[in-house]
Amino acid sequence: MAGEAGIDNILEMMKPMLAAVAAQAHVVSIAPEVPGADKTAATVDVTGLLLDRLQASAKTRQIIEELRKSQKEGSPR
Repeated sequence: MAGEAGIDNILEMMKPMLAAVAAQAHVVSIAPEVPGADKTAATVDVTGLLLDRLQASAKTRQIIEELRKSQKEGSPR
């Protein structure tokens, strides 16, 4: 069953950390970008704060930066 478990237990464990990141970012909640979301809601990138809390390595941060660059290059202008 490796790789088949849901992430609910992980998200439950992360609730206190996510609340702390939300407070640090001065936002009410953390959610993925959702099509059809309220256009008046501000979008705040909390990736760096999450990576700090998770003590992400330099290699992980580099991978994320490369993913961001590739997404920007592939997005319509």
